[in-house]
Amino acid sequence: MARAKILAVAALVASSLALGGCDKIKEMIPAGILGGGDEAPSDEKEGDSKKGEDSKKEGDSKKEEGSKEEPAGEKEPPAEEEGGKEEKPAVEEEAPAEEKAATPAGDPAVKSDIPKSIKSRTKVEKVQVIGHTSEGGKYKFAAKKANPALKECHRSALVDKPGAVGKVKFKISLSGKGEVEAVDIEKNKTGSDDLAACCAGAFKALDWPKGKDGEDRVLAIPVMFKK
Repeated sequence: MARAKILAVAALVASSLALGGCDKIKEMIPAGILGGGDEAPSDEKEGDSKKGEDSKKEGDSKKEEGSKEEPAGEKEPPAEEEGGKEEKPAVEEEAPAEEKAATPAGDPAVKSDIPKSIKSRTKVEKVQVIGHTSEGGKYKFAAKKANPALKECHRSALVDKPGAVGKVKFKISLSGKGEVEAVDIEKNKTGSDDLAACCAGAFKALDWPKGKDGEDRVLAIPVMFKK
């Protein structure tokens, strides 16, 4: 293309010289050739510059979008592998222990293998506080707490002596602090010394109230034993 232009210019120069000099040459040579090359029209240049600016802006916006990182989501904790942690065995709640009869501890008269078929009906009768009759109520209340132990004493006695029934009268001497100083057996209609001795131990193990005036007390307690 450039060679063709050169040849065209040379031909024009030659013909211009023949016709009348340099000015004639300039008139006959196209302006684009004298300018040293093809110049794009101004409209085309403006379009190219606009395209360049638009592409640059588009590239910049893409860079900005790429530079913005999305907020990292909350990472879920890794799932624990099955069997990774040893599960502690559930502690079994112990069933409430059955109330045991308040038998005298270590009393040889109380048997541990008494048949369930042997029944006892035991009753603490009126308690007399010698010299202080008005206090009988509170001492009877304390004496009745021995009922479970008295029944066990009686059931144990019935194993060896099925006819051990009747009334036993006890005399209990207490200090001013309510401590048992002595338990005596005044009467025993059951015919079983073991029964009377076992019941004496049960009375001795009780917590007795104190006297109002802090003085000693003597109790007369009759107990009836029936089958």
